[in-house]
Amino acid sequence: MSTTIEGVYRNSTIKLSEASSDVCEGTRVVVTFLPPGSIDLREREIDKAQAAEM
Repeated sequence: MSTTIEGVYRNSTIKLSEASSDVCEGTRVVVTFLPPGSIDLREREIDKAQAAEM
């Protein structure tokens, strides 16, 4: 199962907007950089589970 957490990239570091107790230290990740002004999933009433399925 995948987990989706929003974050921000600054100074070659990704800062997550929240911590997840489901994810173990050292877990591999895939990062997708979104263009500025990209689609706001919350505004479109898409939750984390739905986003992960997409």
